[in-house]
Amino acid sequence: MPPGAPDTTVCTILLAWQWRPDVPLVLAANRDERIGRPTDPPMRLHDDPPIWGGRDVVAGGTWLAVDPSAGRVCAVTNRYVGERPSPPDPTRRSRGALPVLLLAEGETALGGLDAGDYNPVNLLWFDRAHAWWSTLARSGAITPGVHALTVHDVDDATSPKTVRLLAAAQAAATVASGKANVGEGIGSTIGYPDGSTLTFPQWLYVKGFSDYALGYASALAVVLFAASVIFTVILLRRAKAFTPAEESLR
Repeated sequence: MPPGAPDTTVCTILLAWQWRPDVPLVLAANRDERIGRPTDPPMRLHDDPPIWGGRDVVAGGTWLAVDPSAGRVCAVTNRYVGERPSPPDPTRRSRGALPVLLLAEGETALGGLDAGDYNPVNLLWFDRAHAWWSTLARSGAITPGVHALTVHDVDDATSPKTVRLLAAAQAAATVASGKANVGEGIGSTIGYPDGSTLTFPQWLYVKGFSDYALGYASALAVVLFAASVIFTVILLRRAKAFTPAEESLR
């Protein structure tokens, strides 16, 4: 990566909070950096209440933990102060301890945490009734809808990666919820309630995840149409190149 270039390999969380009445939370997290750091698969991290999550072998914490009995989820990402990451201070407490701590002691434990005790962090909390995010120095509510979090604020408009991920997640959620109308033909666009648009090929890609039959059948139709266009062009070129001399040889 060139010096001074923005880091695009940062941990990512995409979420849909109270997106549909029957689906309180959809959350997807991806570890884009330091993928060689050893981890254990999901396991029981705490007995009472029962808390489950993957485990970081190096520091013993986790990046995403769940308390199924209470319907609560807590997740963390690291946080940049500026455009580039600063070296972590090894004398500070592990950020990976926060999800289990908050799920075990309750969200009121947040008030007793000091941001200076941890390296910069983003923290997400969800239960059946409400959701919030925090940097330990400041906090805010998560509003119903689709959101993206990387190493800056939630839905940070100054982060190109966050903006790009948020637009894609919103489009996917809109199509999956059945609120989009399919455009007619390749190159046309689909209008969404938030004013964003997708091209028809993009719609095929997104729709394929929520409706396999329609998504892949439509994709097949596009492939067959493209093949027919190519075949027609070949025939037209051969007809144009056909000469009377060739006719006399037949």
